[in-house]
Amino acid sequence: MKITSQIIKFTFVGLISAVVDLCTLYISIELGVYTYGAISVAFFLGLITNLWLHARITFETKLKTENSIKFLLIVGMNYGITLGMVFVSQQMWQIYLLGKLASIPMVAINGFLWGKYWVFRK
Repeated sequence: MKITSQIIKFTFVGLISAVVDLCTLYISIELGVYTYGAISVAFFLGLITNLWLHARITFETKLKTENSIKFLLIVGMNYGITLGMVFVSQQMWQIYLLGKLASIPMVAINGFLWGKYWVFRK
């Protein structure tokens, strides 16, 4: 598969996952869930969406225990990036959403490179 096609699919899947993540975060915050709890729930739902769609659409493979575990390791790294950026944003501007939005491109680039060359490598 050409890398251009993969990047387009990766971006599309990422947008779907981001919408799931951000909508869940917004709804959770509006329902009174503590910010970091809401971020965790949103991240988890985005993760499940992301894992399944990337395996099926972006990298055209089946989910296996091995690639799921590798994916979760990368997600752990991305989760740390997200929490760190939200923390900095809240400390500097008292705006959690700014940090969350700023983390998305970093997490996307990290996820694509690790996904293509390690997690879903055929």
